Amino acid sequence: MRLLRWFLGLCLACVLGAAANAGDGASGGGRAPSWQPVGFGWAAGLNPNNGQFVSNFPIAAVVQAITCRLEIAEGSAATMSVYKAASGNTIAGGSAVLMASTSFNANSTAATNQTLTLVGGAADNLAIGDSIGVRWTGPSTTNMGLCTIWFTPL
Repeated sequence: MRLLRWFLGLCLACVLGAAANAGDGASGGGRAPSWQPVGFGWAAGLNPNNGQFVSNFPIAAVVQAITCRLEIAEGSAATMSVYKAASGNTIAGGSAVLMASTSFNANSTAATNQTLTLVGGAADNLAIGDSIGVRWTGPSTTNMGLCTIWFTPL
């Protein structure tokens, strides 16, 4: 798990570095910022409940889309919801903000993408230091899958 978190942090740092060097059009960089990915996954038997941390953002950004893919179905009702929390707040805490009005169905058809519907407005905006994480309802004993959160740096 530590290796996965290190890898995700490294991937985010690489993406953010590339985004910072790409230019924003207004500063003479030549092109507008494009969507950048932050991905995470889970294996069967790992319980991601109680606010699994996905990523911490060192820049301001806007979430553009959240897409998940189930590889193995749970076998009973189970869902995952995506939240953001400001620095000093936990994903599992009551102050976390729901980012998508739909949840990922962990008992759906395997190998099928699920695009979550974003709440919109301020819920899509990430301030410097905000974190993204997930909360589960139901079991997580046999399902496994992955999600990608797409964002644009501000």
